[in-house]
Amino acid sequence: MFCPNCGKNVEDGSRFCGECGAVMEPAQPEAPVGQETLIVPELPVTELPNDAAMDQATIVVPELTDATTVAPVGEEKKKNKTSLLIGLIAGGAVLLIALTVLICWLVFGGSNDSNSDHADTTTTTTTTVEQAPIPDDAPTAEERRSQLKSYTLSGLTFYLSEDFEETMRAEEIVTFDAPELSSVLTAWIYCGTVEEFEQDAGELPTDSASFAKWLSQQEPDGDYEIALGERYGVHYVTQTDGSKMVVIGCYMKDGYYWVVEIESHPAIEATIDYATLAQIDPSFQPPKQDEVTEQEVSVNGLHLRLDSSFTVGELDGQSASYINDHMSLYVRQCLMSELGGVTTSEEFAKAYLEQRSPEDYEALDLGNVGDFYYVLMTDYEGWTTLTGLYVYEGWGWQVIGDTRDFENQGQALIDFMSSGWVVKEELPALEVKPQNVEFNGLTAELPGSYKEIYRDDEYVFMSGEMEVYIFTGKVSALDRVYTSAKEMAQDEQEMYKAYWDNADYYELGGVSCLLLWDSTEENSTKTAYGYYMTGNVWWLIEVKNNSKVDNNVMLSIASSGTYEEEEPPTTNKELAIRQRPDMSCDTFADYYGLKVFYDPSWTVDTTWGPTGDYEGDGIAMYSYAFTLADKNVADAVEFAWQLAEEYSPQWQYCEVGLADGVPYVILADDEVEYAMVIGTYSDGTNCWEIDIHCYDGDKLDQAIWFATAGVVEGGANET
Repeated sequence: MFCPNCGKNVEDGSRFCGECGAVMEPAQPEAPVGQETLIVPELPVTELPNDAAMDQATIVVPELTDATTVAPVGEEKKKNKTSLLIGLIAGGAVLLIALTVLICWLVFGGSNDSNSDHADTTTTTTTTVEQAPIPDDAPTAEERRSQLKSYTLSGLTFYLSEDFEETMRAEEIVTFDAPELSSVLTAWIYCGTVEEFEQDAGELPTDSASFAKWLSQQEPDGDYEIALGERYGVHYVTQTDGSKMVVIGCYMKDGYYWVVEIESHPAIEATIDYATLAQIDPSFQPPKQDEVTEQEVSVNGLHLRLDSSFTVGELDGQSASYINDHMSLYVRQCLMSELGGVTTSEEFAKAYLEQRSPEDYEALDLGNVGDFYYVLMTDYEGWTTLTGLYVYEGWGWQVIGDTRDFENQGQALIDFMSSGWVVKEELPALEVKPQNVEFNGLTAELPGSYKEIYRDDEYVFMSGEMEVYIFTGKVSALDRVYTSAKEMAQDEQEMYKAYWDNADYYELGGVSCLLLWDSTEENSTKTAYGYYMTGNVWWLIEVKNNSKVDNNVMLSIASSGTYEEEEPPTTNKELAIRQRPDMSCDTFADYYGLKVFYDPSWTVDTTWGPTGDYEGDGIAMYSYAFTLADKNVADAVEFAWQLAEEYSPQWQYCEVGLADGVPYVILADDEVEYAMVIGTYSDGTNCWEIDIHCYDGDKLDQAIWFATAGVVEGGANET
């Protein structure tokens, strides 16, 4: 036989489990352990035909024979709230029960007619369990509890085997699983007030017996047989469907209920045992409904008065969120300088209001409670947001509140937000040290107050006294190929002069910089750029803020970048590999004296020649060889221009460029969703072209890299 507590094999006739020490209930030939007799209540009829008399039904709780042979129940184990408690709460179940009772009365009790066809087929699945005699040596409830591990939830202590582990806890619901018996037992714990049932008809249960009876009368979510029972003085409900057993232990005190629900696959005796061993703390007092007390919350020196219905959503050193059923509050601490230099709540609120777009909101208003100012915003989806700010000795706190029920909750939201005060002693020191930010080989020095809030393969975005962006890319991918950072800066200076009142060029510490601003607007955006370049890589540090910020501060950040100088390539092969650092130096094909590089992940078809066709994600590559005489050109550059003149009438876009000494032609449609990039090469006698078909506009840079990565054997490309 097997232990009902841990499931281990125990020698027949043993009184104790050698594994866990649990007392074993001896087999009873007359009334076996794990088997209980069910009594079917009499139907309300005056007389039943002999052939319609109902026999006593017996529910057998089979003994677990071998845990390793139990077939997993799969999706059914999680039961998707098929447990009795979840199904029974639905209000519509009460109506179905009332309808069932009415039909039974009409069939069995509403008429004495001898026609009793329906009486022969109508039965009830709700029965009462007759408690089997408990053997003299059976453990008492206290002895059984001493063998198990206890858990407490809102005034109820319940007991489970040590095999069980808590897997989820959310408010008043706890879930347990037994990993070693994962296909056998699962436990759920619930608690709450009886009023939550929202019963449409009849009286709510007032004690555990009526609670169990009430549960048994609800419509289950599935084809179950339901029975009532009592063990250790605890009333419980069982439901079985042939493959599993669910036992619900019912506990109640002062209108507060607890449910200990155990599901087993297949049914084992411990299922009833676990569900009926819980104890209610005698001193437990359920919380009074609708009683709300005040609580004080704090975020680094700022204190707010909230009611007790708020719980903490998120909490870290400088921010916190609080939420209840009607609204949420978010508090964030920041340096005052990060908020554009505002010094009062009123300044912040007005600046914040100016930044909102009236088209995005149904209502935008400015309000205040004394010296505390806030912005009220209502969007077109029904959300109302209030945003306010506290400022104190160099620090600021943003307080943001959201609610969908502003008509009823709006004043409370304003009261909560405006209730704050600052405790000076709790403020952290204002020491801000510089920090170095590294991005793709460039290091920039920023104030310590800056925080990284976005990063991808293109740029880093940071927020502080100013907004700082760092961009990087390949020189060969620019519209114009530059030979130095200074050339790039001065070229963009000429372009920006058409858009800004001031586009001034500076050289600070060897870094080329631009400062752009409009003198006609009092608080216009001001932008500083720092330009950097080495080899085939360029970087740009962009600093943005309003005109109140000192120009030297912005320019010092723009020019703070440093990078490691790159040694110039000495051969065309080295140059080609540098353009694709992730490309192995051996992934090339020799095409009549031209080494054509490709990505090793591409597929290769050599049907059409030595190099064949290469296809990657959104890219295809082909190569061709000629003589300069055949094409009637002098070198690779002239060859590129010849191809451009020949193909440009068929395309909306045509460009000739030079990447690391290799001429190339870009031919593309109007949206640059499909393009062809042709790299041209020559050695004084022969010429080659590498054609890259680009089916994805986002991969145009890669197409240029591969088209210009070829290597002519015997010397550099002639240009």
